[in-house]
Amino acid sequence: MSNKLKIDREQTQWRSSTILRSLPIMLIPIAVAIISVLWLRMKLPAEQFNQQPQRDGTPITAIVVIIMFVSALIIFVRLGRPTISAFALVGFWTLITTSLAVRSGITSFFPALLVLPICAAGLLIDRSASIGLAVLASLLVTSLAWAKLQGYDLARQAPPSVFNRYPWLVSTVFWITLFWMVASMTWLLAGNLQRALQQSRAHAQDLEQLRSQLEQRVQAQTAELAQRTHRAEALYNISSALALPADITQILPLIAEQAHQLLHVDYTWIMLNHQCLAAYPHAAAHEPNVQIEPIPATKVMSISSKFGEHTALVLPFQLEHDQVLLILAGAAIAQANADDRALAEGLRDQAVVALNNQRLLAQVRDKAMLEERTRLARDIHDTLAQGLTGIVIQLGATQRALVYSPSESSTHLALASRMAREALAEARASVWNLRAPLLDAHSLTKAIQELAAHPMRPDLQVDVQIDGQALRLDLHDETALLRITQEALANVVKHSKAEHVSIQLIYGASSVELLIHDNGTGFDQTILTNQMQMTNHFGLIGMRERVAQIGGSLELSNQQGAVVHVQIPYNPPQTVLVEME
Repeated sequence: MSNKLKIDREQTQWRSSTILRSLPIMLIPIAVAIISVLWLRMKLPAEQFNQQPQRDGTPITAIVVIIMFVSALIIFVRLGRPTISAFALVGFWTLITTSLAVRSGITSFFPALLVLPICAAGLLIDRSASIGLAVLASLLVTSLAWAKLQGYDLARQAPPSVFNRYPWLVSTVFWITLFWMVASMTWLLAGNLQRALQQSRAHAQDLEQLRSQLEQRVQAQTAELAQRTHRAEALYNISSALALPADITQILPLIAEQAHQLLHVDYTWIMLNHQCLAAYPHAAAHEPNVQIEPIPATKVMSISSKFGEHTALVLPFQLEHDQVLLILAGAAIAQANADDRALAEGLRDQAVVALNNQRLLAQVRDKAMLEERTRLARDIHDTLAQGLTGIVIQLGATQRALVYSPSESSTHLALASRMAREALAEARASVWNLRAPLLDAHSLTKAIQELAAHPMRPDLQVDVQIDGQALRLDLHDETALLRITQEALANVVKHSKAEHVSIQLIYGASSVELLIHDNGTGFDQTILTNQMQMTNHFGLIGMRERVAQIGGSLELSNQQGAVVHVQIPYNPPQTVLVEME
């Protein structure tokens, strides 16, 4: 229900109640008149009443009319139409008093009765109606006075003889009646004003109480908001610490301290299985008596320590095969609400994140170390081992040349010296993880042509063919293709007994292909059968690892000799076109 409808209903109820209270007051003159007539009839001789002039109608008729009128007013009030009843009541009394005033004249008592409808109009209708009736009464009295001055007597009948015989009695009854009616009207008006004042005071008290409640609620919400803001800032600080490469020995004590300050607990422990990783205060860090059995869910339980018995909130978390526990002990745990538990769970989760980050960092470091060892082993095999193999071969050729053809020994020694310098440069490049020395000065095509121009065995013929538009590839792709070419040529020298090798580099639309084909003995059948499970052929394993790292494919086959087929997609797909050197 809207406020307007509520106010309208209250006004209707107030007006109905006021009208019902006013009806007995309006009936006072009638009751006094009836009582006075009956008293005079008993005190005076009967013949004096028979001398009164005859009037139209009978008292019974007037009584019946008054009863019907009052009943109609009550019915309108019960039907929720108090305004109609108010206008009818005020209009009826205005009509009666005006009629009596006109018939009795200006010198009679009856014009004073106009006070009654004026008061009733102000009480039952509004102040404008009271002022209007006062204006009409003033005009009526003024008109009667003017008519008297002009010699016109508007009174139709002489007053009853009893008025002349007992004027003091009539005056006494009239004024007492008027006084009591005015007093009754005033009492009713004062009662309404007093009730309105009491209601106003009650509303003021309610408003004051509501204001006090609102202030308390605002203060409570402000304090709660400040607490939540402080907790959010603390969680943010911990999250920021987690995002930085900070040591876990700094993060976990920070979490324990924040739990102590935000939740107002006495002691805080962060444990991994039965090992205490952090605590607050720091004196409890090496607490030996805090032993918590694995629990499946958050619970409040009693624990013992060297500081005594504690009521503790234990928050577990299963991290792989280990259990992380955040233990909050102190009297404040008994009053912990849902927000406190949510904050405790958030702190627990951050501790878990810190521990998990430490584990992942350790795994990454181990993996990086393993990859670096593998890379160094692969680079040493592809560079130093191959270079040393070439040096050994050239030194052997030098020994044979000294016996059969001394003039060729200097050529072999020069080649061995060049290979030694190249192997030294490759070793340094592997240590510093730099690109291959050949790629520092040349493109991939030129680097492969340079390898072909200086084979490890002088009698080995190596041909190079470039198909398609030569492109500048990603550094890792070029390095991988060059290393694979070096390994393939080393295998030809060491194993295949080939006399001719063809290298074909094909630049396609979406990938580059490398084909190395020799006319030697080919691969052993066990290698071709178990290409993905090679364990004893480190050179081939290194080739496959390099191809896998750049997302390519390696296929080994025999076609009148060994065939190495490598296909690598462009990375990135948009490559830069370079000129052939």
